[in-house]
Amino acid sequence: MDYGCSFHMTLNRLWLQDFIEFEEGSVLVGDNKSYKIIIIGTIMFHLHDGTQRVLKKVRFVPSLKCNLISLGELEKNEYVFDLKVRWEC
Repeated sequence: MDYGCSFHMTLNRLWLQDFIEFEEGSVLVGDNKSYKIIIIGTIMFHLHDGTQRVLKKVRFVPSLKCNLISLGELEKNEYVFDLKVRWEC
């Protein structure tokens, strides 16, 4: 989960459903590199309590090193989330 990213992004193509090809897009990530967006689609996943959720407009970016869920996008779509963060030094 990331508050700084503009989009939901995944490096796992197999998770995407109902996708469309996306030939001209790219994203700039934290290492200041630009990575190509290949397709945009929907991901369906299950939470620990058994409920099912859907993320729409997820970008498939195969060069990523991890999946990113945009907290800003969740807020825009009126999702409510409760994060319990533990900071360690």
